[in-house]
Amino acid sequence: MNIKVFWDGSALDNHLKTKNPRRCFGAYTIGDDEFFFESPQASTSNQAEYDALIAALEHILKTPNYEKNHYDFKGDSSVAVYQIKGTWRVNSKALKARREKVLEMLSKLDYDISTVDRDHNPAGHLIENKLKIRNLLKNPRDSDDWFK
Repeated sequence: MNIKVFWDGSALDNHLKTKNPRRCFGAYTIGDDEFFFESPQASTSNQAEYDALIAALEHILKTPNYEKNHYDFKGDSSVAVYQIKGTWRVNSKALKARREKVLEMLSKLDYDISTVDRDHNPAGHLIENKLKIRNLLKNPRDSDDWFK
């Protein structure tokens, strides 16, 4: 069976370029199931992106008979996708550790991984909707980098 998995991560106020820790969130969908969480170990959107993918992979690897499926992973972070594929270097120690963990988990699966436009990423929409409900996201479309 082919299963689509979308993931996304977000750091609030990432565009402010502050050194202060940001609240980070992640979401993923596996088929029709949706999952949203706060990512306390992340302080950047790239870290939150990886954490969302790690959460999805942990979920999949706990599922009985997961190895019988093909997984089509889609994320809107070119940084994460191209680093995982080995196309781009990873300079950050925090991202290197996350990439290694992702690659270890992916090695247990039959998968493809690719980018998807943000507008077509249901995990991104889930984060946006959850943050709106919690009044953490005011005017999300005021800035091009509202989500990164």
